[in-house]
Amino acid sequence: MKNRLMRFSLMASFILFNTTSIAESGNKSAPELSEFDVNSLSYSFEQTLPNLNSAYIDSSPAAKEDGIVVGELVTEADSKNSIIEFAQELEEGKHGGYDSVLISHNDKLVFESYYKKGRINLPHFQASVTKSYLSLAIGRAIQLGYLTMADLNKPIVHLLKNLEHERISDGVENITLDQVMSMRSGIRLSDDQLKLIRGNGSKTKGYNIAQAFLQYTEAVSSESQIFRYQDSDPTHQRRTLC
Repeated sequence: MKNRLMRFSLMASFILFNTTSIAESGNKSAPELSEFDVNSLSYSFEQTLPNLNSAYIDSSPAAKEDGIVVGELVTEADSKNSIIEFAQELEEGKHGGYDSVLISHNDKLVFESYYKKGRINLPHFQASVTKSYLSLAIGRAIQLGYLTMADLNKPIVHLLKNLEHERISDGVENITLDQVMSMRSGIRLSDDQLKLIRGNGSKTKGYNIAQAFLQYTEAVSSESQIFRYQDSDPTHQRRTLC
């Protein structure tokens, strides 16, 4: 249930407002993928995943073996109804393309809801907010002594323990953590290469995705290490933290 923990940490500060009353999902279990589907995940899997038949809404989440302490959403009736309706409106697409809402109060998960393609254990892109979370994580790692300020100017290849150095592209060995964090890595991949990497499922999980990006990029040089807004840099930043 690691992805429920990720969703919990990312969505815990969600602030919700609205009105009226909608029924909850009763004693049904939160929707999740089978073990087979989890092991078969690829970049395109979520696109073919069918929508839920109806929203799953729970103001008293069940405890699971995922390290999350749960509780019950205790508030005034009108406020509780507002939160439940807000989740229903998200399913109807009234507020954007969200597929889940989780709420934390006093360090406990007190509300969770899933709709559309939302599943308790389905990972999906967090988009550009990834850079903010990872920058905070690196700052915290420095504060705790796992990294130092000097590490920001060291090549990322030394932070990737399982990297096959003999297969990486020329110039990759010069990319620093600071350059990755500031979108100046110089990594350049074509759209076809990105589709190939993302479509390989389990072959590009974990360190394999860092290997793929660093292996298939064009040669990195001082000319290419200029600012470019791209997801390749946060991808590598994430791997340096593992």
